[in-house]
Amino acid sequence: MVGLLGRCWGGDADAQRFYAHFRYSESLPFTRAHDGFGASLGYNLNRYLGAELSFDHYDLHLTLDGVGKVAELGTAIIMPTVRLRYPLLHDTLEPYLTAGVGVAFSQINDRSTRALGRPIESDDVAFAGAVGGGFDYAWADNFQVGLAGKYLMTTSSNTTVSGTNVNSDLNTALLSFSFRLLYPALHPDQEPGAGGDGAYAVYWAVRAGGGAPVHHHVFGQVVEHESNAAIGPTFNQLYGVAFGLNLGPNLGVEMPVGGYEMALAIPGFGTIGEYAVYDLIPRLRFRHPLPNDRLEAYVAGGVGPTYAEFNDRRPITKGLGEIRGKGFGFGGLFGAGLEYFVMKNVSVAGEATYFMDRSHELRIRDVTQSGNLDSVFLNLELKVMLFNSGAKVPSWLTQ
Repeated sequence: MVGLLGRCWGGDADAQRFYAHFRYSESLPFTRAHDGFGASLGYNLNRYLGAELSFDHYDLHLTLDGVGKVAELGTAIIMPTVRLRYPLLHDTLEPYLTAGVGVAFSQINDRSTRALGRPIESDDVAFAGAVGGGFDYAWADNFQVGLAGKYLMTTSSNTTVSGTNVNSDLNTALLSFSFRLLYPALHPDQEPGAGGDGAYAVYWAVRAGGGAPVHHHVFGQVVEHESNAAIGPTFNQLYGVAFGLNLGPNLGVEMPVGGYEMALAIPGFGTIGEYAVYDLIPRLRFRHPLPNDRLEAYVAGGVGPTYAEFNDRRPITKGLGEIRGKGFGFGGLFGAGLEYFVMKNVSVAGEATYFMDRSHELRIRDVTQSGNLDSVFLNLELKVMLFNSGAKVPSWLTQ
């Protein structure tokens, strides 16, 4: 059944199909985990049984008695998982249970100012298990949204604080917002398109890639270098999400949220901490469908707000006094990309963007340095068309 906005209701749970499941969880008062995310690749074997390879990452706060939080303990878990499901309401609602065993990796990151003068080390591998469950709601026959819960169990991590061994319990619960893409689509004629027929088309996208400053000296004599989570010797990990609106086949507007983090250092002194840069700039997209009806080239640009903050101050800076750099700024960007529609309502894209921002400052003791945060972003994007309007865009927008 097709909704008024082109939305497809229900699925077909009997079909054997591949799927990708993506999860994100924030800090919650009833869990120990912070900033969790995960993904699974799987296959529905029949109406009730599936198998998948699952990845989860989360942070735990490492605390010391009488001191408080000194760092975060990042944990990554990889495990094969069995998935039992029971489709309901004409396959529109799908509750499920999961269980699996695998391996966990943990390491220290994001030290707090309370860690100044306290060396912390942790790099451990442990066995892990998980049980969980959740439910998915079929927005379209190949796109589901839902909630996913999971309890992760591992052996303790060996962590050293100021030379003293501390056993860190990595067990925690995760509660995540999730979405699932299934391939192939069973009813492609019912899925919303990208606006090629002149309709308004609303979409949602996630991005992952790398960001690298153009200038080595980003704040006067303060230089950048790649963070612990770098991609190779140049690019730092970059993540983001976006909502957008295609105005027919050739134009679009988009509102993103995303960013990356670099390490800052003083030459001859060492790394002083990390600096996060966030892109909040709305952009206008000019699109050009190519002769292959699945491929689309585009250019994009815009001006608007940015945000940046200094964090994860290193212990060696204890004698430097106050280090401050946090707040909103203003910048611009321009870029281009190529988008390929895997299905009528799902696409993947590669994009290169030049980001310009010279509005932020870093203060060390009583000295304030103006910044040059111009950067190059290289992104891969996964986009899902949510619905089309019944109305058409003005004819002059389709010329």
